[in-house]
Amino acid sequence: MITELINSIQPFVHEEIERVLSPFGEVLVVNNTLRLHVILLDKIKCNSSNTDLINFNSIQQSKTSQLICIYEDELTHKFDIIVSRVKSLLGVTTRIHGRSTAVVKLTKPELLKFLNDNHGNEPFNAKYKYGLTYKGELVAVASFGQLMHKKFEAGGKWSGELIRFCNKSDYTVVGGLSKLIKHFIKQHKVDDVMTYADKDWSDGKSYLKLGFKLVDELPPVEFFVDSKTLERFNYRTKTSTKNPLISIFTSGSLKFILEVKNEE
Repeated sequence: MITELINSIQPFVHEEIERVLSPFGEVLVVNNTLRLHVILLDKIKCNSSNTDLINFNSIQQSKTSQLICIYEDELTHKFDIIVSRVKSLLGVTTRIHGRSTAVVKLTKPELLKFLNDNHGNEPFNAKYKYGLTYKGELVAVASFGQLMHKKFEAGGKWSGELIRFCNKSDYTVVGGLSKLIKHFIKQHKVDDVMTYADKDWSDGKSYLKLGFKLVDELPPVEFFVDSKTLERFNYRTKTSTKNPLISIFTSGSLKFILEVKNEE
């Protein structure tokens, strides 16, 4: 699978992608600013210390602008989505300007289908669901959680949470995330919007550019992979399989908040 990944990305990179063995799999040096750490399950079993993985990733991160962690189960079940996301990081997408799109309200089935086809992760507790269409085609989506009332803060502020944003595979809607956030704020009159960036895939810089502030860093989260099917489970759903499970930890996440009290 790693060779297939390289073959899918190499045509879009000027230099030959370098393969470097790691205690947990392989590091692919795509260019001077991007490295991919492909983490293999057998290697995780042999090197079970999450601290060792975090330390290794920290060293790799110091050598590049962005380090992406890709787990074997993702590469197996979501190969095309992984390739599309890496191509997006390389700027190899069809670009559509946000002002050429229209905001639409989505149903839960519409949102889930789009995320399954283009992102791979379903939104948890999505209350509000919006999309952007271009020439009648859905090209980006954003989901938001239930509004939260901060009754102990001055004035009793209302807060919203951006749960998931996703472009259509091989497309980038320029200004799309900003447009959907502004629409959400206008519709629900919140005082701030919070969100989380998955450190396996993001350094959060895109949120900083939109005016968000980094307020916290959350620790790694444990998940479980079926050793036979490579299906992923969380702590609550891991009992749904009888096969042996491999425990894996994410890289953690970054929490951001956008103060919008002065925006209309």
